[in-house]
Amino acid sequence: MEDAKRPFIERRAGQSEILTRVERIEKTLSENQRMHLEMSQQLQEIKNLFAGGRYALMLIGWLGAVVLGGLTAWQIISEKILITLRH
Repeated sequence: MEDAKRPFIERRAGQSEILTRVERIEKTLSENQRMHLEMSQQLQEIKNLFAGGRYALMLIGWLGAVVLGGLTAWQIISEKILITLRH
């Protein structure tokens, strides 16, 4: 009722202000959605990098274990050979 008592120009100005606010909110929302999408993509890229790095570290670990195992085996064999040669 009160809205009907106000002059037409005043009501139009109020509606225009509301529309402007709605447009700003919609613009902000679309910007936030765009930023969210970009951040999600960046996060996925980071996850992919870590996944690749994790597999590389696992491979390095396995290679290190094989090398250390080989060195240990070589040390044991060479000690046995030396003990056999001394007797």
